[in-house]
Amino acid sequence: MRFNQNLTSIDSKSKLELGVGVGISTMLVQTPFSFFNNEGENASRGLVSFLVAPGLHWKFKPTENSHITIGADLQYSPYKLKGALEQDLGGLAISPKILYRF
Repeated sequence: MRFNQNLTSIDSKSKLELGVGVGISTMLVQTPFSFFNNEGENASRGLVSFLVAPGLHWKFKPTENSHITIGADLQYSPYKLKGALEQDLGGLAISPKILYRF
């Protein structure tokens, strides 16, 4: 889900938008090693991760049917996986955006 707030007047040709995106995902991970649960069955682990992505976008409408967007999002999505070589797999990422629609 993404929520945007326009920071400029509604009737202008360009907009400055502040937004935030949120998401959640879950997956079932089969372990490649011999981890067993209490019943002696091969154990699989569930993993739940979430995403928070605040961003700032400048949108310009040069003609009636075209749009130009320039912006960036900072994506934060941490999660932990027990038994992995690296415990903290998620992290931070910056996603630049240049978009032209016609």
